[in-house]
Amino acid sequence: MSAEIKSSLVSFSINRFIAFLVAGGFFFLLIETRIEHDGVLGEKLAAYVPIAFSIIGFVVALLAALKWQEKYIRVLHLYLFFALAVGFGGMYFHNEDRLGEKEDTSSEMKDDDSKEGDKKAEEKTPPILAPFAFAGLGAVGLLGTYRRWKAEVV
Repeated sequence: MSAEIKSSLVSFSINRFIAFLVAGGFFFLLIETRIEHDGVLGEKLAAYVPIAFSIIGFVVALLAALKWQEKYIRVLHLYLFFALAVGFGGMYFHNEDRLGEKEDTSSEMKDDDSKEGDKKAEEKTPPILAPFAFAGLGAVGLLGTYRRWKAEVV
């Protein structure tokens, strides 16, 4: 390795490296949510939220990691805080049907409703904890780039 490359790698703080990892996390969440939400993109407008949020998060995290200046780091912190909210909001949207089913299961199903119940069982239900990926990425990013850890700022 040349001395120039080695010195540039040494100058990267762990905080800056974590910002690059967060950018990669948003990129993979973009791919994953685009694939998983393919069947519901035309039906529910809320299915576009994690896709758009991942695109913007990737750009914000990459800019913060590349520039590594105070204003970019603060914008990244704000965005990671919003990632927590998107994770918890996604939990609601992924589980709102399950919450409604608990009320319906207490009453007896009629014969006419049994066909609808079979059709509902065949439909693909959204994963219960998948939106927590956004909350986890936000929490790890916030902890990893926290000012107390003495991040290097150029």
